[in-house]
Amino acid sequence: MTDLLRHTEYFELATTSRLIARARAEIVAARIELACFYALTEAQRRALWQRIESREWFMKMLAEDYPTELEMVDRALEAELTRAG
Repeated sequence: MTDLLRHTEYFELATTSRLIARARAEIVAARIELACFYALTEAQRRALWQRIESREWFMKMLAEDYPTELEMVDRALEAELTRAG
């Protein structure tokens, strides 16, 4: 699947870039919820992890450079936690 997507170069489309940026933002938001809200139920935690994993899968399939996308998620998360702290 990844090879097929790379062959058609979906990662170059503006829409793909916007969707990947949104996926990064949703991963950051879900990780912040997991880190900051201790009263989450097990079902809520599972839902947040599913969101994270599905967005990471999406990025892995469509991003030109998946490791860089993950690094951008980490930097955004660090910036959010620093700003909140």
